[in-house]
Amino acid sequence: MIRKLCRRHPLAQDDLREISALPFVLRQVASSDYLVREGKRPARCAFIVDGYAYRQKLTAMASARSSR
Repeated sequence: MIRKLCRRHPLAQDDLREISALPFVLRQVASSDYLVREGKRPARCAFIVDGYAYRQKLTAMASARSSR
């Protein structure tokens, strides 16, 4: 993760130490799982290491619309 961050922007040693000290749990999310539901307060912060996420919104007729 830190290598990917450093490719975009060089980080100071203090910043690297602080990021390395952050607690984390690496987990896989199934394609059918939600990271956050609309109107709900997020329970955790998500950092996507591999893959992608998309946003989906329900219309008044309850049909799913997605945007990337």
